[in-house]
Amino acid sequence: MTPTTPRKPMPAPMTVTPGPAGNGPAPLSSAVSEKKKKPVMAIAGAAALVLVIVGAIVIWKIMHPGPPIPTAPTPKIVDYVISEPFKTVPYDTKIKLLAALDNREDEMEKLYRGGKLSEPQMSQAREAAYLGKNFGRMEKFFSLAPGQQRVNYINERVDKMDDVDEPPKTKGPNDEKLPKRDKKWGKATVATFPADVQAQWKEYQKAINDKQDRRKKEKKAAEKAGAATKPAANATKSGGG
Repeated sequence: MTPTTPRKPMPAPMTVTPGPAGNGPAPLSSAVSEKKKKPVMAIAGAAALVLVIVGAIVIWKIMHPGPPIPTAPTPKIVDYVISEPFKTVPYDTKIKLLAALDNREDEMEKLYRGGKLSEPQMSQAREAAYLGKNFGRMEKFFSLAPGQQRVNYINERVDKMDDVDEPPKTKGPNDEKLPKRDKKWGKATVATFPADVQAQWKEYQKAINDKQDRRKKEKKAAEKAGAATKPAANATKSGGG
């Protein structure tokens, strides 16, 4: 018998991974493409988010404009100072804007006479100008050495307040008086200042008020003394005749 030649072992059939439809192998390019899409989509999403944030900031700034600069036109400063956002700005910004209204009362009066400021708004604007003027004076007062220097400064201020700061205005027959300063608004505004500034303001105001009260008492005493000497002078004249 012819010896049987051993058969060569047949290689095992290759395992084929079915494709999406089960009919063929899944293409490798599809997996690679999916991997490339993920970072692209992440970048696109981040860019879209940045655009949304920037857009929101721009819209917020348009709807909530910041404070004007101190050299801005008077109407713009007045509108901002008497608005609610003014209460939340830093102290330094408040003082600069209040000080900017010092010496602008003529312009504010024109706005009021022209119907661009209501009576309550004009009252607040006048109080704002008053605060701007006198907070500068307060700072000057506390820059001086305690004692006679401050006493002299208060005397000078009261002298000028009596003679210059509040001169009587000559009004024509058709002129209306300006609204009085809104002191309630002023107190509410000062209450937004730092505690140490509020304490200084109270001390300065008290020094001014005390000096004014003494002046009034001295004036009344002098008038009373003058009135008492008149009868004696008259009696002397009548007796000598």
